[in-house]
Amino acid sequence: MSTPSGAQYGHYLTPAQARARFGPSDAQVKAVREWLGKAGMHVTGQDSHWIAASGNAGAVRAAFGEGTRTPGLPRDVAGAVANVAQIGQSQVRGMREGATAAISARQGLAGHPIGTSTLGFSGGGDGTPAHSDGGGPLGDDLPEHPDVVHSGGAASQTPDTAPQKSEATPQTRSAVPSCSPTWGALTADPSLPSGYSDPEPVDVCGYVPSQLRTAYGVDASGLTGSGVTVAVVDAYGSPTMLADANRFAQDHGDQPFAANQYQETVTSNQWTHTTDGVCQTPGDWAGEEALDVETVHGMAPGATVHYFGSNSCADQDINATLANIVDSHAADMVSSSFGETMHRASGSIDPALISQATQLFQYAASEGIGFYFATGDCGDDSVRTGPGCDPQSARAQTEWPVSSPWVTGVGGTALALGDGGSPLWQAAMGDRRSALSDDGKSWTPFPGDFYFGGGGGTSEDFQQPAYQKGVVPDALATTLGTGAKAAAPMRTLPDVAMDGDLLTAVQVGLTDPTSGQYGEIPVGGTSAAAPMFAATQADGQQARVAAGGKPIGFADPDVYQRATSATFTDVVARPAGAPADISTVLDLGTDQQGKRQVRLFELGHDQGLTAGAGYDLATGLGSPREEYLNSFKH
Repeated sequence: MSTPSGAQYGHYLTPAQARARFGPSDAQVKAVREWLGKAGMHVTGQDSHWIAASGNAGAVRAAFGEGTRTPGLPRDVAGAVANVAQIGQSQVRGMREGATAAISARQGLAGHPIGTSTLGFSGGGDGTPAHSDGGGPLGDDLPEHPDVVHSGGAASQTPDTAPQKSEATPQTRSAVPSCSPTWGALTADPSLPSGYSDPEPVDVCGYVPSQLRTAYGVDASGLTGSGVTVAVVDAYGSPTMLADANRFAQDHGDQPFAANQYQETVTSNQWTHTTDGVCQTPGDWAGEEALDVETVHGMAPGATVHYFGSNSCADQDINATLANIVDSHAADMVSSSFGETMHRASGSIDPALISQATQLFQYAASEGIGFYFATGDCGDDSVRTGPGCDPQSARAQTEWPVSSPWVTGVGGTALALGDGGSPLWQAAMGDRRSALSDDGKSWTPFPGDFYFGGGGGTSEDFQQPAYQKGVVPDALATTLGTGAKAAAPMRTLPDVAMDGDLLTAVQVGLTDPTSGQYGEIPVGGTSAAAPMFAATQADGQQARVAAGGKPIGFADPDVYQRATSATFTDVVARPAGAPADISTVLDLGTDQQGKRQVRLFELGHDQGLTAGAGYDLATGLGSPREEYLNSFKH
């Protein structure tokens, strides 16, 4: 149904038809419920995909025996039970959204503790690009509203060490803007030591939707996503989402949502894990929600956006939300910017949970629904110290759910835009970071250490899907991130990539849940890239349906067939037009002790992943361009 060359392509099922064809019969469900009851288990919930039940240790043993992975089931119910998840597991695993880490990363902090809000704003709301260091309330050692110096002239760099400080005199801080509206338009304080470039550019203000629509050819294509519904899935829900999205759009020259164009499904009276540390707080998730909703609306302003807030980040709650969308065919495509490490030092994710989600993705494909997931912000996940990294990652690997061959994995790039939103170049999303030394005369370390980068790599858990065969080089598909050789080609990530670099972030407007203040912050990460591509797909589906075609559905088979040098920008290690060393300065100003807080970033260096000609593990097939959207018109 999803492969363009197949005889059944586009012959999608209704939810009722999918349940009748793939789901259990009423008799099977009855038998399972009776078996659970006889064992002393209590059914706590049920939908068309699974039954939730609880019981004491004796009831669990009576129902499932001693095994926790392959339970012994009586013959009359074995055919109705595909898997049993979380037997004997007391620890709850959950998804992590990426916006919080991206906001913290721009603060220059090493990480962000769960349970505190990262939101807080600098500038905002008056139609001019607001800029902040990435959020707040900040730590005591960082200024909440930094005034950043921008001026020209830096000393030349010595080859092997961080150069000495220039004697140039900085401009008065209040006399200069706080960030650059386009790449390279403004340069850093010349009193800073030299870095990779002379002079160093300053960080870009968060890109606004009109710039991104120009960069990716959306405005030129004339498409808006009209007639298409995009679901955004996160945990919990912001009570000010619609008002924030409308204000953000109007402040930047776009139209707010029309009546009924924005919908949401949120059940706040059923939320769990809001304060126990299992999940990030609802306030943290609000930043991800705003990023996702506003990015979709900005890139597909005619599409309907339906926000679905899971009752927590726990796998079973996320799966239940996805099931709700699939069973009601509530959307044409689903954008999700969250994930989790599959293999942690404390153990691997329950295979039964993977099986249950995989079934949902397959149901979705049969109904013509496409899922789009972010690949994460820690490169190949082999390091544990970046703000987007899992400190419990067991080894280099790809994340879940984006590793599934039944979803589209969206990685990140660094997108440099010039005047009018015209793209100058794109590089892999990967940032090395240095900090200004205490004496202000050098950068430490220099060159910098890996800090933040787009996820990707070769999965050790899923074999290569047919749509990647012949496109992904065998050398990549058979070499795991650990260096081990796979017996057969495996699934690789990402499939595609769009802007997500920390230093080419997108602008987001939202109300701080603590202070009630509305403002704007720049947010990077593949959390931005995933809704960006989902919205681009909505634009493409509008064109395809208008031309008499079918909805896109599960996108990967079509994307891999459609991707050519004419439709995608191939992101390489040294993009034409970019400096040999791509770098930028993020100046956070002076802290309360009078110490300068300045960061130097070198872009284009992802952890364990390298961009190159053709498909690569840093950016996949590359980034779509106007020709990609136009290809749906015929």
